[in-house]
Amino acid sequence: MISAIMTLIGALGGGALRLLPEMISAWTNRQQKENAVRLAELHVDEVRAELASRLELAHLGAENIEAERQLELDKAKAASMVIAQQAQAQLSGVRWVDALTLSVRPVATYLMLLLYIAFKLIVIRDAVIQSAAPGPATVTSLVEVVWNEDDAAIFAAVLTFWFADSVLVRRTRAAP
Repeated sequence: MISAIMTLIGALGGGALRLLPEMISAWTNRQQKENAVRLAELHVDEVRAELASRLELAHLGAENIEAERQLELDKAKAASMVIAQQAQAQLSGVRWVDALTLSVRPVATYLMLLLYIAFKLIVIRDAVIQSAAPGPATVTSLVEVVWNEDDAAIFAAVLTFWFADSVLVRRTRAAP
């Protein structure tokens, strides 16, 4: 009986020894396939990252091109405005046309000043009429009605404009 058991153990051992290299080979093949899959996934990730980087560079390049185009457009607009301003500043050589052109701003200023004075006179008249009932209007009460912060701002803006204009005109005439 021992010989039968030994025969059986020998058969099983021989079969196991024969299957062992096949099992190792199958395990190795499976490991190689898993490694190949991991390498392929890493390669796909690398390609994705490279493509994303190229796409980002393309977007940045497009944004840079758009910014350069906008800058050139802004430069062209500014240059055209300068040319237009210079053309407007040129006198035509016809005396009455030049006189009319040069008188537009001062005449508009005088008209606005006359309208402003007329409006303030109406305000004074209304203040006098309204204050006549309880008692006569005083100069102080009329000044508070007629002159306020908005009036001071308008007055300062007009004076500053004209004094700055005269300085610029003198500087332009003095420049060669």
